[in-house]
Formats: sequence, structure tokens, C-alpha cells
Amino acid sequence: MDCYGAGKAKKFAEIVAATVLCGELSLGTAVIADEWVSSHERLGRNR
Repeated sequence: MDCYGAGKAKKFAEIVAATVLCGELSLGTAVIADEWVSSHERLGRNR
């Protein structure tokens, strides 16, 4: 990804921030669509 070395910290931070944002969007849509609870119940993680 070419984010190793001097002067590449901002590029690495951008990649990490984009990954976190994607995770937050995915979690938010799962909660809104009521898939969050149903998937946990289906997989037996509601204990």
C-alpha cells in the first residue's frame, strides 16, 4: 500500500480512518435494518 517510510504516516492514517468508517457504517446499517439482533440470535450469541 506504499505507506511505509518517512512521510507516509498521513497516508497510513487515512487508510485506517477509512477502514474504521466502513466498519461504523456497516454496524449502523445492521442496527437500523434490525439485522444486528437477529444475527446474534441465529448464531446463539444472545446469552
